[in-house]
Amino acid sequence: MKKDIDYYMSLDYSLVVSNKKDGYVLGEVLELPGCHTTADTEEKVLEELKQVMRDYIETKLELGEEIPEPKKYLCRCCNYMSLTSEIHDICPICYWQDDPACWDDPDFTGGANGDVSLRIAQKNYEEFGACEESMLDVVRAPTEKDIKVDVLKKVFIVIRVNKNNNDKVIWKVYKAEVDAKQFCEEMSNDEFKFRYEDWIVK
Repeated sequence: MKKDIDYYMSLDYSLVVSNKKDGYVLGEVLELPGCHTTADTEEKVLEELKQVMRDYIETKLELGEEIPEPKKYLCRCCNYMSLTSEIHDICPICYWQDDPACWDDPDFTGGANGDVSLRIAQKNYEEFGACEESMLDVVRAPTEKDIKVDVLKKVFIVIRVNKNNNDKVIWKVYKAEVDAKQFCEEMSNDEFKFRYEDWIVK
């Protein structure tokens, strides 16, 4: 895909609005250093911020400078790269709130998601499309821009279960189950960069 102005403007950048003591409203794009503006109201600042962001990106493109792209993190409930922060973000696709307490214990309850464990939330999403039934009105369906990482989830599970074994043993366990090419395609969409050939073990 060509990375032109339309490409960058279609990305899900984090637009943050905050009210300042002096009475003005500040709007900024977190991933784009120096991309910010002010206005009298939140509505105005958001409208102006989009134009400021367009001008910012066009200038960077003209100068041939690197333009940061928004990072996405894995939602452990629906397996989409849908989170904009590493912890405690709420997934717009399934409405699960990422909670570090569930990472090593999918049956844990009592955290950010109340009495719904990660394991139950995963089953709920597969059954009706939300982490719990009460969230059906606020979730959205995944789009073609949303990246699902089924294979990556399998790899993490196998590594966790076999954490006391060495790398060669772990590889043998998931070699038969994991499509290495698909795994690397999924990883290439995150901050990690692996080549397919690196995972071919003779």
